[in-house]
Amino acid sequence: MLRVALLGCGTVGTGVLELLSRSSLPLVVRGVAVAHLDRPRAPVVSPELLTDRPFELVSQSDVDVVVELIGGLDPAESLVRAALEAGKDVVTANKALIAERGEALLALARSRGRRLLYEASVCAGTPVIRAARALAAGGVWRLAGILNGTCNYVLSRMAAGMEFDDAVRLAQQRGFAEADPTLDISGRDAAQKLVVLVREAMGLVVPPDAFAVEGIAQVRRGDLLAAREQGYALKLVAVARRDGEKLQLRVHPGLIPLGHPLAQVEEELNALLIESDGTGEVFLRGRGAGALPTATAVLADLLELMTGAGTMTLATPARLSIVPHGEVRARRLLRIEVADELRAVRTLTDQLAAAGVSLDHLSAYPVPDRGTVLTVLTGRAPGANLANALAALVRADLCTAPVRSYLLEELGEEGT
Repeated sequence: MLRVALLGCGTVGTGVLELLSRSSLPLVVRGVAVAHLDRPRAPVVSPELLTDRPFELVSQSDVDVVVELIGGLDPAESLVRAALEAGKDVVTANKALIAERGEALLALARSRGRRLLYEASVCAGTPVIRAARALAAGGVWRLAGILNGTCNYVLSRMAAGMEFDDAVRLAQQRGFAEADPTLDISGRDAAQKLVVLVREAMGLVVPPDAFAVEGIAQVRRGDLLAAREQGYALKLVAVARRDGEKLQLRVHPGLIPLGHPLAQVEEELNALLIESDGTGEVFLRGRGAGALPTATAVLADLLELMTGAGTMTLATPARLSIVPHGEVRARRLLRIEVADELRAVRTLTDQLAAAGVSLDHLSAYPVPDRGTVLTVLTGRAPGANLANALAALVRADLCTAPVRSYLLEELGEEGT
């Protein structure tokens, strides 16, 4: 019998208790730490289990494992440290904690002969961490994923005709987005998850602020339509690609060929493509958020503790050269709003040529009261070259709105 202390009883904590109430697993909950004892709870939460003294709970002698579901860095980190130092194993769904403090906590766990497991921290019930860890031996060289269900839902609704603000509100109403969706919309949530996956799949430690992260706030419905006209889906993608001694890392709205499995991941679903020398491509898709999917991953870690299966990963700091985003060679889709179409087209083509960027497609259509929107598909070139060309366009005062630029992910029509 595994004796469990639960820290936090929000959506996921309640989901854990609900699944336990339905199961015959040899688990018993010894206590549930909450911030507010008098807050209304679901019937599955027994009032006699509640406490507002989490540090006392994690040190109880009748507790074997602590499940941390508070989120964030503080007080979660202090509680996890206290649990490990008290000789408890720890299971967490806290992606920020693992992304930013994971190595130190894993080292502490190992020094105490304890385990720290965190499958639920990335993509909830879709076991991407176990898959990444299992495939690491085959030499993983690329990860490409849709790691944030909120952004994917918003972009799916926009592709179906909604405007950005309306799609965000609908995501909040349906429980896919927080009241403050900034962490998701900014791309930082996906960046934290990418950091965890890079550790598991590639054995490398990189901080979340070491690479380019761009969210979806600037995406407009017309951008998704233009992308589809060119044969692409516009998604918030998280990418890690190892090429010799260089490592590309980025989170941004990117173009994926419509024939690729990632392009077909809709609504709140998450997905991850893992490519390795040993196995080729492995593709996983599933629900990346929600009470029961996340609770399922928590219980999977608890079962792993009972069976003694699996290992903890201690990665090494990345000594590879992280490629600056401006040096990434790729094709890009541009959306440029201008008042003077002819002058803008002449300036743009001249500047692209001077920067060594080929122009593969250019179309224009009028927008009432806003002039003309140019849709441009470029050839492969470093992002810095393109930025220089676009800066010249801005300096000439030809743009009536910020230029929107989307990188084309070279995944192939069938993911090859």
